[in-house]
Amino acid sequence: MTIKVKKYGAIADQVVFSGTSFATTIVLARQLDPAGFGQYSVWLLGIYLAVCAIGAWSVQPFQVHAGRVSSPRTYASFVFWGHVALAFAGVLGAAVVLWALHCPEVVAPLFFGLGFVLYDGIRKILLAQNRPGMTLIIDLLSGILTGCVLLVVGNPHVAPVMAGLGAVYAFVFILSVALIRPFAFDSTAFKTYFQYHIRQGKWYFLTAISQWWAGNLLVVASGALLGPVALGALRLSQSLFGVLNMLLQTFENYILPQTASKINQNFAAGLDYLKKTSLRGAAVYFPLLLLIYVGADNILMLAGGSEYAGYAYVLQGLSVLYVFVGIGQPVRCMIRSLELHSVFFRGYLMTLGFALCFSQPLIRQFGLPGVLAGLIISQIILIIYWGIILHTNNKISWKSFISF
Repeated sequence: MTIKVKKYGAIADQVVFSGTSFATTIVLARQLDPAGFGQYSVWLLGIYLAVCAIGAWSVQPFQVHAGRVSSPRTYASFVFWGHVALAFAGVLGAAVVLWALHCPEVVAPLFFGLGFVLYDGIRKILLAQNRPGMTLIIDLLSGILTGCVLLVVGNPHVAPVMAGLGAVYAFVFILSVALIRPFAFDSTAFKTYFQYHIRQGKWYFLTAISQWWAGNLLVVASGALLGPVALGALRLSQSLFGVLNMLLQTFENYILPQTASKINQNFAAGLDYLKKTSLRGAAVYFPLLLLIYVGADNILMLAGGSEYAGYAYVLQGLSVLYVFVGIGQPVRCMIRSLELHSVFFRGYLMTLGFALCFSQPLIRQFGLPGVLAGLIISQIILIIYWGIILHTNNKISWKSFISF
């Protein structure tokens, strides 16, 4: 019973988190003009890069290793303070770079970015500890406060909105310290954890940077070559997959640590757990994907307004992309659970190489459809490469792989 409560708690939490993100995107798409929303999207892409880069050294190793240590509280304390230190160092570094480049109005985005990175780390630490109830509490509070900020600010400019959202994340982060209680210090254990995170983190970091650029190089290039309006349309369309991202993030934040823990104890049991949860997720995931594809015109017009008329094909193209994302998610989970870091890294390095070689000709020749084609091909490359590695290492036979 407890296991079921925790599992459904994790799903409920992801519903709240993804729902808040989705609602925020829709409100801002309506509140800001297309160019302003495109500017917000650029900042958000940079913040997601920071989340990936910082989490690679702190949270990502913790997600896999949390169930294998003898002192979970001490390990959580180490990861918490390490994440905080890296977040502040990252913001300071970004501030210096942006100041040197004479970028205007950076205080609010940097404050927003710091708050979001800290908040994201708190969520993932709690989920890796198998405490979805606590995560649900902070996400509910964050969602309520975010709604209040959007109602109160009501400003058509990006900076005030980001400042308000940054304040929400900072407040929730401070409150979350009481939930995690990261005050179990042990210098000897910390040294061991530090060595582990350095050893594993270098692979996660290289992978995170490659993964971000592989997934976003085409998106960034579309903004540079096609303008902020096209970028805003693409980012709005991506944001409309909030429900599907909810299922994918549940894999990343809850199913992955559970799979890694079970595989560590019994490989067959871990694989069986992953297969069963994948099939249950697919029963929800793929019908929703079909609904989005069929109703693309109405969904995009309802979300963004008449300014985004004519971009329904973007939503449909992303629906095709998400078919391959869904197929590849269990394979990705297996690669990470088995700590095949070099394989994980090389997969994204291959897709990054593809994006570097073909992003400009695809976008110049085909526009946004070229962006969508490039993203789809990248996912296919990952699935094939990782599937071959698992098969050749006798981790998953082709029969088992297809059954996912």
